[in-house]
Amino acid sequence: MLTGDEIPTEGDAVIDGLSLRHERNKFVQNIGYCPQFDAFLGDLTGVEMLQLMGRLRGINETYLKEVIATLVPLVDLTECAERPSSTYSGGNRRKLSTAMALVGSPPLVFLDEPTSGVDPVSRRRVWGAVSQATRNGQSVVLTSHSMEECEALCSRIIIMAKGTLRCVGSTGHLKAKFGQGYSLQVKLRTHGFTQGDKAEDEHAYNINVSMLKNVISHHLP
Repeated sequence: MLTGDEIPTEGDAVIDGLSLRHERNKFVQNIGYCPQFDAFLGDLTGVEMLQLMGRLRGINETYLKEVIATLVPLVDLTECAERPSSTYSGGNRRKLSTAMALVGSPPLVFLDEPTSGVDPVSRRRVWGAVSQATRNGQSVVLTSHSMEECEALCSRIIIMAKGTLRCVGSTGHLKAKFGQGYSLQVKLRTHGFTQGDKAEDEHAYNINVSMLKNVISHHLP
């Protein structure tokens, strides 16, 4: 709804005085959107897709070249930027979608699981691009299943369950309020032992687990 795909039946959203309900076309010109499912023109290269997005946002051609030249390496797309987007891997498609949302520095950016399927190294590069956007004064709304990603990028976190908002706060606040420590799962190899060996070791096994729990409770509250 906030991306303009659906018009709200009640309430409103406003960016720089522009109403989503009453000035939708101007409203959506001020947002960047990386959807969960990539939407490309497969015959266009990555650079051409970024050029298209920049022109739709009314960016000056000379400035647009500089923007793309900076953005492509920022999200780690240099090697495939001149190839048709239809040939991209899943990870590269997500990186291109993120770059398309960021091109032109819109004041509000929506990212729907931008690093899903992206390798760890490239994921860090994408995180760097998002962090730079926030440092430049852009507001970013990110959806993710990765707590690591949320901790790395978000100043405020909203947890939703079954479409209902459950809690809102900073990472530190949510950890302090809801954190219950860490769970350590220990798997022991039991094959190769006789029944007598198992019976003999059962008492020691129970003692070790009890001691281990005490250690966890003491060191990882």
